[in-house]
Amino acid sequence: MSLTSELKNRNSPIRRWFDSRLNKIVIKMITNHNQLLENQEIIRPIDGVDFPLVGSAMPSAGVAIAKALAKYLGNIYEDQTWFTNCLAQVGAKALKIEYAFDYCITNSNSLEEEALKCMLLGALENYARSRNIHEIIQPFLQGEKTLQLEAQYFKKWLPSIQDTSQIIGILPRTWQTVANQVSGNITCNASYLLSEYLGGADCQIIAGNTLIDVRTTAKKRPFSLENFYQQISYVLLDSNDTYRINQLVWFYSRQQSVFFYPTNKIFRDLRATREEFRKMILDNYETNRLAEQNKCLYLPQEG
Repeated sequence: MSLTSELKNRNSPIRRWFDSRLNKIVIKMITNHNQLLENQEIIRPIDGVDFPLVGSAMPSAGVAIAKALAKYLGNIYEDQTWFTNCLAQVGAKALKIEYAFDYCITNSNSLEEEALKCMLLGALENYARSRNIHEIIQPFLQGEKTLQLEAQYFKKWLPSIQDTSQIIGILPRTWQTVANQVSGNITCNASYLLSEYLGGADCQIIAGNTLIDVRTTAKKRPFSLENFYQQISYVLLDSNDTYRINQLVWFYSRQQSVFFYPTNKIFRDLRATREEFRKMILDNYETNRLAEQNKCLYLPQEG
């Protein structure tokens, strides 16, 4: 059970809770988003691309573009510890290939090199979630410590590398539309006290007080009600206001579009809504033992 699966299930307690509060303002917001996105030029996927690895509409997937954006934000906001306790690091530690993670978070000499590094980070994150080993990280399990790999390896992953490269190349220009409204340290895969009730639910990126959702899809109208519910869930799961989220960003990488909302434009009373949400979670869900054991990996450390 995960937050994503619960939001897709129209009979789940959390989905029923959201649907009972659905109003015309939210429907209009989603409609307006999709109308704007429909008219945007889309960066088309290259034939042969590995969609789950590069990026998909599913935020639970370990995606390269989300890693690329987090890395870029760490650079421009001068946060040299943006990667601390992220799931890719957790996956690398579990596989005992920390050196692969350390290499992937360094700066690159080309877009292609950066693309492959972010793809590897995505595969490591996916391992932390699912314990499934993606074949792209196999050479590192055999002791390969740089990207000086065999030609056959690059040939196999070339479409995905090229696709990721073309998106990474426009990330800075796309982000500039909101760059002046966001600042602060970067937290990847942030989790919350209530996450253990929903399979260890974690968001993609928090930059300062801004919650960021990265979507990499070629759909013309990609913004769904479930997408909206998911991002709002992360705000509400932060019941003790650990991250002090006051802004939301939806980042559509292939459409080169960003949507920005202060939370006070979405919630009339965030504190009261969080308390209602917390009560619903506690009344309908039990803690996930594995998530409870691992939550220390994701929560901010005191110091």
